[in-house]
Amino acid sequence: MPRMFLLIALLAIGGLLVCNDALFATTYVFGEDGLITDLTFYGSSWSSTNTYIIAGDCIINGGDTLTINSGVSVYFDYDYDGDYTEYPTITLEGTLICSGSSVSHVTFTNYSGTNKGEFEGLKVDGSGSSKEGVLECDYTDFFYGGKSYGLIQVVDETKIELENCIIRHSNEDGLFFSGEGGYAHFSYCDIDSCDDDGIGWSEEEGVSTDSLSLNCCSFTDNFDAERIFLLQLFVLQ
Repeated sequence: MPRMFLLIALLAIGGLLVCNDALFATTYVFGEDGLITDLTFYGSSWSSTNTYIIAGDCIINGGDTLTINSGVSVYFDYDYDGDYTEYPTITLEGTLICSGSSVSHVTFTNYSGTNKGEFEGLKVDGSGSSKEGVLECDYTDFFYGGKSYGLIQVVDETKIELENCIIRHSNEDGLFFSGEGGYAHFSYCDIDSCDDDGIGWSEEEGVSTDSLSLNCCSFTDNFDAERIFLLQLFVLQ
Protein backbone atom coordinates (compact mmCIF):
# COMPACT_ATOMS: atom_id res chain seq x y z
CA MET A 1 0.00 0.00 0.00
CA PRO A 2 2.74 2.58 0.82
CA ARG A 3 4.47 1.81 -2.51
CA MET A 4 1.23 2.15 -4.43
CA PHE A 5 0.50 5.43 -2.67
CA LEU A 6 4.00 6.70 -3.56
CA LEU A 7 3.53 5.70 -7.21
CA ILE A 8 0.20 7.50 -7.40
CA ALA A 9 1.73 10.58 -5.78
CA LEU A 10 4.62 10.64 -8.26
CA LEU A 11 2.26 10.27 -11.20
CA ALA A 12 0.16 13.11 -9.86
CA ILE A 13 3.20 15.36 -9.47
CA GLY A 14 4.39 14.43 -12.96
CA GLY A 15 0.96 15.23 -14.34
CA LEU A 16 1.03 18.64 -12.66
CA LEU A 17 4.45 19.37 -14.10
CA VAL A 18 3.31 18.48 -17.61
CA CYS A 19 0.18 20.57 -17.24
CA ASN A 20 2.13 23.57 -15.95
CA ASP A 21 4.63 23.28 -18.78
CA ALA A 22 1.79 23.22 -21.28
CA LEU A 23 0.36 26.42 -19.84
CA PHE A 24 3.41 28.44 -20.93
CA ALA A 25 4.62 28.68 -24.52
CA THR A 26 6.85 30.71 -26.80
CA THR A 27 5.35 31.98 -30.03
CA TYR A 28 7.70 33.00 -32.85
CA VAL A 29 6.28 35.53 -35.29
CA PHE A 30 8.21 35.32 -38.58
CA GLY A 31 8.43 37.59 -41.59
CA GLU A 32 10.31 35.29 -43.94
CA ASP A 33 11.61 36.41 -47.34
CA GLY A 34 10.35 39.96 -47.05
CA LEU A 35 6.76 38.96 -46.21
CA ILE A 36 4.91 41.06 -43.66
CA THR A 37 3.09 38.96 -41.09
CA ASP A 38 -0.39 39.84 -39.80
CA LEU A 39 -0.09 39.82 -36.00
CA THR A 40 -3.77 39.03 -35.46
CA PHE A 41 -3.10 35.67 -37.14
CA TYR A 42 -1.67 34.74 -33.72
CA GLY A 43 -4.87 35.73 -31.94
CA SER A 44 -6.69 38.99 -31.27
CA SER A 45 -5.84 38.82 -27.56
CA TRP A 46 -2.40 37.86 -26.23
CA SER A 47 -2.00 36.62 -22.67
CA SER A 48 0.91 36.17 -20.29
CA THR A 49 0.83 32.39 -20.80
CA ASN A 50 2.79 33.08 -23.99
CA THR A 51 6.05 34.86 -24.72
CA TYR A 52 6.05 36.41 -28.20
CA ILE A 53 9.23 36.79 -30.27
CA ILE A 54 9.06 39.04 -33.33
CA ALA A 55 11.53 37.79 -35.92
CA GLY A 56 10.42 39.84 -38.93
CA ASP A 57 8.29 42.79 -40.04
CA CYS A 58 4.70 42.54 -38.82
CA ILE A 59 1.50 44.52 -39.23
CA ILE A 60 -1.90 45.07 -37.66
CA ASN A 61 -4.10 45.82 -40.64
CA GLY A 62 -6.70 48.58 -40.79
CA GLY A 63 -9.92 47.42 -39.16
CA ASP A 64 -8.15 44.87 -36.95
CA THR A 65 -7.49 45.14 -33.22
CA LEU A 66 -4.88 43.34 -31.15
CA THR A 67 -5.09 43.46 -27.36
CA ILE A 68 -1.98 42.58 -25.35
CA ASN A 69 -2.79 41.82 -21.73
CA SER A 70 -0.81 42.44 -18.56
CA GLY A 71 2.38 40.45 -18.06
CA VAL A 72 3.07 39.80 -21.75
CA SER A 73 6.65 40.25 -22.98
CA VAL A 74 7.15 40.92 -26.69
CA TYR A 75 10.75 40.43 -27.80
CA PHE A 76 12.30 41.54 -31.08
CA ASP A 77 14.86 39.03 -32.35
CA TYR A 78 17.61 40.66 -34.39
CA ASP A 79 18.33 38.77 -37.64
CA TYR A 80 16.93 35.45 -36.47
CA ASP A 81 19.06 32.65 -38.01
CA GLY A 82 20.16 35.15 -40.68
CA ASP A 83 16.97 34.53 -42.64
CA TYR A 84 14.63 37.29 -41.57
CA THR A 85 14.38 41.07 -41.39
CA GLU A 86 17.40 42.45 -39.58
CA TYR A 87 15.56 45.24 -37.76
CA PRO A 88 11.97 44.08 -37.10
CA THR A 89 9.12 46.60 -37.07
CA ILE A 90 5.48 46.33 -36.03
CA THR A 91 3.36 48.63 -38.24
CA LEU A 92 0.02 49.69 -36.75
CA GLU A 93 -2.53 50.51 -39.43
CA GLY A 94 -5.25 49.13 -37.18
CA THR A 95 -5.45 49.28 -33.38
CA LEU A 96 -3.06 48.02 -30.71
CA ILE A 97 -4.23 48.07 -27.08
CA CYS A 98 -1.71 47.19 -24.38
CA SER A 99 -3.44 46.67 -21.03
CA GLY A 100 -0.73 46.35 -18.44
CA SER A 101 -1.19 46.84 -14.71
CA SER A 102 0.85 48.48 -11.97
CA VAL A 103 2.22 45.09 -10.88
CA SER A 104 2.40 43.43 -14.30
CA HIS A 105 3.52 45.57 -17.21
CA VAL A 106 3.44 44.80 -20.92
CA THR A 107 7.01 44.95 -22.26
CA PHE A 108 8.53 45.44 -25.73
CA THR A 109 12.27 44.86 -25.73
CA ASN A 110 15.32 43.31 -27.36
CA TYR A 111 15.54 39.52 -27.29
CA SER A 112 19.34 39.50 -27.28
CA GLY A 113 19.76 41.72 -24.23
CA THR A 114 20.52 45.39 -23.69
CA ASN A 115 22.07 46.34 -27.05
CA LYS A 116 20.34 49.39 -28.52
CA GLY A 117 19.03 49.60 -32.06
CA GLU A 118 18.75 45.93 -33.01
CA PHE A 119 15.09 46.49 -33.88
CA GLU A 120 12.99 49.45 -34.96
CA GLY A 121 9.89 49.21 -32.73
CA LEU A 122 6.35 50.39 -33.42
CA LYS A 123 5.35 52.43 -36.48
CA VAL A 124 1.90 53.98 -36.08
CA ASP A 125 0.35 54.88 -39.45
CA GLY A 126 -3.17 56.27 -39.84
CA SER A 127 -2.78 57.65 -43.36
CA GLY A 128 -5.46 56.67 -45.87
CA SER A 129 -9.13 55.77 -45.53
CA SER A 130 -8.48 52.14 -44.61
CA LYS A 131 -6.11 52.85 -41.71
CA GLU A 132 -6.80 53.88 -38.13
CA GLY A 133 -3.31 54.04 -36.64
CA VAL A 134 -4.38 53.70 -33.00
CA LEU A 135 -2.04 52.93 -30.10
CA GLU A 136 -3.45 52.81 -26.56
CA CYS A 137 -1.13 51.68 -23.76
CA ASP A 138 -1.29 51.56 -19.99
CA TYR A 139 1.65 50.36 -17.89
CA THR A 140 3.67 49.42 -20.98
CA ASP A 141 7.47 49.57 -21.32
CA PHE A 142 9.50 50.08 -24.49
CA PHE A 143 13.24 49.36 -24.32
CA TYR A 144 16.37 49.07 -26.53
CA GLY A 145 14.99 49.63 -30.04
CA GLY A 146 14.72 52.66 -32.28
CA LYS A 147 17.30 51.65 -34.86
CA SER A 148 16.61 54.47 -37.35
CA TYR A 149 13.90 56.75 -35.91
CA GLY A 150 12.50 55.98 -32.48
CA LEU A 151 11.01 53.24 -30.36
CA ILE A 152 7.66 54.62 -31.50
CA GLN A 153 7.44 56.29 -34.93
CA VAL A 154 4.32 58.37 -35.56
CA VAL A 155 3.29 58.83 -39.20
CA ASP A 156 -0.04 60.40 -40.34
CA GLU A 157 -3.44 60.97 -38.70
CA THR A 158 -2.74 58.77 -35.71
CA LYS A 159 -4.30 58.44 -32.29
CA ILE A 160 -1.85 57.70 -29.49
CA GLU A 161 -2.67 57.53 -25.79
CA LEU A 162 0.02 56.38 -23.36
CA GLU A 163 -0.43 56.29 -19.60
CA ASN A 164 2.03 55.03 -16.95
CA CYS A 165 4.49 54.00 -19.68
CA ILE A 166 8.28 53.92 -19.85
CA ILE A 167 10.20 54.65 -23.07
CA ARG A 168 13.90 54.15 -22.52
CA HIS A 169 17.24 53.29 -24.17
CA SER A 170 16.33 54.09 -27.77
CA ASN A 171 19.12 54.16 -30.34
CA GLU A 172 17.56 57.39 -31.68
CA ASP A 173 14.49 59.25 -30.33
CA GLY A 174 12.06 57.87 -27.82
CA LEU A 175 9.14 59.02 -29.98
CA PHE A 176 9.63 60.29 -33.52
CA PHE A 177 6.98 62.30 -35.40
CA SER A 178 7.29 62.10 -39.18
CA GLY A 179 3.79 62.83 -40.51
CA GLU A 180 0.82 65.17 -40.35
CA GLY A 181 -2.26 65.44 -38.15
CA GLY A 182 -3.59 63.19 -35.43
CA TYR A 183 -3.02 63.53 -31.72
CA ALA A 184 -0.81 62.10 -29.01
CA HIS A 185 -1.60 62.29 -25.30
CA PHE A 186 0.77 61.12 -22.57
CA SER A 187 0.12 60.88 -18.82
CA TYR A 188 2.53 59.79 -16.08
CA CYS A 189 5.12 58.55 -18.56
CA ASP A 190 8.91 58.42 -18.21
CA ILE A 191 10.94 59.03 -21.39
CA ASP A 192 14.67 58.92 -20.80
CA SER A 193 18.12 57.58 -21.69
CA CYS A 194 17.56 57.87 -25.46
CA ASP A 195 20.58 58.59 -27.65
CA ASP A 196 18.86 61.52 -29.40
CA ASP A 197 15.72 63.32 -28.16
CA GLY A 198 12.99 62.07 -25.89
CA ILE A 199 10.50 63.38 -28.45
CA GLY A 200 11.76 64.32 -31.91
CA TRP A 201 10.39 65.50 -35.25
CA SER A 202 11.40 64.92 -38.84
CA GLU A 203 13.04 67.85 -40.60
CA GLU A 204 10.76 67.39 -43.60
CA GLU A 205 8.29 70.21 -44.30
CA GLY A 206 4.71 69.83 -43.15
CA VAL A 207 5.41 67.59 -40.18
CA SER A 208 2.91 68.44 -37.45
CA THR A 209 0.34 67.05 -35.10
CA ASP A 210 -3.05 68.47 -34.23
CA SER A 211 -2.63 67.89 -30.50
CA LEU A 212 0.21 66.86 -28.22
CA SER A 213 -0.38 66.85 -24.48
CA LEU A 214 1.93 65.78 -21.69
CA ASN A 215 0.47 65.38 -18.22
CA CYS A 216 2.83 64.71 -15.29
CA CYS A 217 5.53 63.18 -17.50
CA SER A 218 9.24 63.12 -16.76
CA PHE A 219 12.13 63.53 -19.19
CA THR A 220 15.87 63.28 -18.84
CA ASP A 221 16.22 63.95 -22.57
CA ASN A 222 15.13 67.22 -24.13
CA PHE A 223 12.49 67.85 -26.74
CA ASP A 224 13.51 68.55 -30.30
CA ALA A 225 13.07 72.20 -29.40
CA GLU A 226 13.56 73.69 -32.87
CA ARG A 227 10.55 71.71 -34.13
CA ILE A 228 8.10 72.68 -31.38
CA PHE A 229 6.73 75.56 -33.49
CA LEU A 230 5.27 73.02 -35.92
CA LEU A 231 2.69 71.90 -33.39
CA GLN A 232 -0.78 73.39 -33.74
CA LEU A 233 -1.53 72.71 -30.06
CA PHE A 234 0.99 71.96 -27.35
CA VAL A 235 0.04 71.47 -23.70
CA LEU A 236 2.55 70.70 -20.96
CA GLN A 237 1.09 70.22 -17.48
